Amino acid sequence: MSDQGPQGYVFAVDERAYCCWEHDHVDRSLSFLDGIDPDYFRAVAEMLAEHVESDLALPASMVLRITYHQAIEALMSLLGALAQAPDCVHAWIFQAKGEAIKQVVGHIDRGDPILTQAGRQRVTFTELAEHVFQCVWSEETGASSTASRFARFWERLATDLLDDEARAEYNALKHGNRVSPGGFTLAIGAEEEYGVAPPPSAMRSLGGSRFGSSFLVVEPVGDKKWQSERRRPR
Repeated sequence: MSDQGPQGYVFAVDERAYCCWEHDHVDRSLSFLDGIDPDYFRAVAEMLAEHVESDLALPASMVLRITYHQAIEALMSLLGALAQAPDCVHAWIFQAKGEAIKQVVGHIDRGDPILTQAGRQRVTFTELAEHVFQCVWSEETGASSTASRFARFWERLATDLLDDEARAEYNALKHGNRVSPGGFTLAIGAEEEYGVAPPPSAMRSLGGSRFGSSFLVVEPVGDKKWQSERRRPR
């Protein structure tokens, strides 16, 4: 701990400014990061994977999707903190709410300038990956480098974080499982008699999934909001 008194660290979460007071911001951030268990999400996924062929397959798949979205949110929170408050990661994460994280990730994904410690500037996933991995694989360059591959992977994960339907499913799952579990199949067949559905043996499957979920969302129609049902196969 520094002998000096608390020092202020000014940072932004998206467009909102904050100031954190600490004796040593970097030391506090490192202590916070050391407390994160990097094996947590892997361990949960492995435990749930044991049930995907059992009678608990559907509830296990639901918890697996919750864990997946939690993992993306956790990763994107760390990347957002790196972009806007690299020496005060803990404070950024404590102040960043779901919508703010989405806004910051959207700016990074689109290449919009954001507020950083060096002023308003454009930050990309590639630049963040190069910074994260600057001490490893230093001899690698170009699109085939490990850092570039991580950047492209993060971009794909950001797509799910930014997808409104995926976020609606995540919210429905984490707030009391307000979903109906189960996927669906799609099949077609010619009617032998008008208005009479052909037997299952005459139907040709176009694919489907055992896993998925159905949930309600509110959609604006004019000046009113209506409920509609969404299905997300897996």
